[in-house]
Amino acid sequence: MALKDRIIKRGSGNVFADLGVADAEQKHMRVRLAVALQQAIAESGLTQAEVAEKLGTKQPRISRLMNGHVDEFNAESLERYLGLFDISVEPQFVPTARTAGSD
Repeated sequence: MALKDRIIKRGSGNVFADLGVADAEQKHMRVRLAVALQQAIAESGLTQAEVAEKLGTKQPRISRLMNGHVDEFNAESLERYLGLFDISVEPQFVPTARTAGSD
């Protein structure tokens, strides 16, 4: 199929939902939490061993997080870890395209 014959669709903002993955919203939330934690760790200037001590875990677990093994972490742990970096998580409720404008 030639590039000019391809159909391009705008994504929903959740690649998991776009791909039809089960539990797409939960996976998307966990990835967003993990990315925020990865950024906090990177900006902290701490070594992985120091981060592990701060979070009450082991360095290999921090290495796994930093290398994108997000499926090994649940949302509650990621939220708790963010809290230890003084980052709070606040839910935001936004209507989806399905429900926007409907009563």
